[in-house]
Amino acid sequence: MLFPFAGRVAAPPMLIPGTWNWDGFDYENMPCHGFAWNRPWETVAVRAASAEFRLSPDASTLALYPFPFTLRLCVEIVTATRLDLTLRIRNDGPDPMPCTPGFHPYFRLPEPGCAETSFSGDWRAVPYDATCTRLAPPPAPPGTTPPGPHLFMTERPNAFLDIPGISFCLLFEQHHARPGVHYWQPYSRPGAPFHCLEPWTAPAGAVNYPSPHFPALVPPRASRVLAFILLS
Repeated sequence: MLFPFAGRVAAPPMLIPGTWNWDGFDYENMPCHGFAWNRPWETVAVRAASAEFRLSPDASTLALYPFPFTLRLCVEIVTATRLDLTLRIRNDGPDPMPCTPGFHPYFRLPEPGCAETSFSGDWRAVPYDATCTRLAPPPAPPGTTPPGPHLFMTERPNAFLDIPGISFCLLFEQHHARPGVHYWQPYSRPGAPFHCLEPWTAPAGAVNYPSPHFPALVPPRASRVLAFILLS
């Protein structure tokens, strides 16, 4: 789980990694992809084909992200070829809460660095600076891929990942207009035995660069839901 921010943050003008600004205050030491992936989650329920987990703030998270929240993640095996993940993000505080969450699924390759792995979708490539994680306009024309680091931007949040011997379809149910999944970040390393296709709700560092790339805030005492469906 990537929360509160998918990708890296670096606030201007110094662009120090891990810094972000909100409501006139500067915050430091935010890890890449936020902190939720590296925190212990509480097990809420375990059933025959599903499990539910919860993450709440503590002193260490509040030092990085001064908002009271509750994350609830439900993982369900629907069929032998379908896995559902539903993330509910609740703002437990009195102020609007900024967040640009995402997912980070890993797909095992039949052999390290498999050259035949590919992904596709109804999107256009968007170049960006992977160091300061700021979008670098203008975006590439539809159907083209720019050199260097890039995201893929889409109006329809579906993607397809083809690995020799198996194919995956990644779908999102948009329970709310925002945050919604409109960006995909492919990731791997040379010779690595995996390939990632990360769905993000905004470009990395969007909290430091408001509209149009920063999604709507989670209102006080309200929730947002991201529902992720993986089909093979």
